[in-house]
Amino acid sequence: MRAGRPSTHIVILVLSAGLGLCCASVAAQDRVAGLQAEFDRETNAVRKAKLIHKLGDAQFQEARRYGDGGDYEAVAKWMESYRDDAKAALTALKAFHPDGERHPEGYKEMQIHVRKSLKVLEETILETPDSYRARLEAVRKDLIGVEDHLIAALFPPPPGKSPGKPSEKTPAKPPDNPQPPPQGAWS
Repeated sequence: MRAGRPSTHIVILVLSAGLGLCCASVAAQDRVAGLQAEFDRETNAVRKAKLIHKLGDAQFQEARRYGDGGDYEAVAKWMESYRDDAKAALTALKAFHPDGERHPEGYKEMQIHVRKSLKVLEETILETPDSYRARLEAVRKDLIGVEDHLIAALFPPPPGKSPGKPSEKTPAKPPDNPQPPPQGAWS
């Protein structure tokens, strides 16, 4: 072995490791593409809503990988793709089972995943350069809207009360002749 020149075994080992990482990356992208195709083909709204869990996890894994590499444009695209898929699943659910309270299948699973994804997205926003934050904030806002729709479908307000409207209770009226507090009550 000559000094200053790497061994053939080391060179082969390094090249093999690099090839393995490249293949893993391609496999992950193929997995996302396969899940996306399955999601797009799915006609059953409940199965589509349940698929968002697998697809979303794969999309977030890809976004994380690109974020680790500093490609924040790709991170934003993956997050936007998840948002678009979540909106599509919600639209399909509302068309198939508009009453989420009576038919919670799909609504529950999707709401849980969207809540989890919001936490991941908020962490991602904190780690992202300022120039990409506006795009990710827009995705976050849209996902909050999706989650609000899911919760409203699962837990509709009682009849006669509109969502977000404060209760019609009047505040308690103070007594006409208030009594002073007993001696030593405030000391």
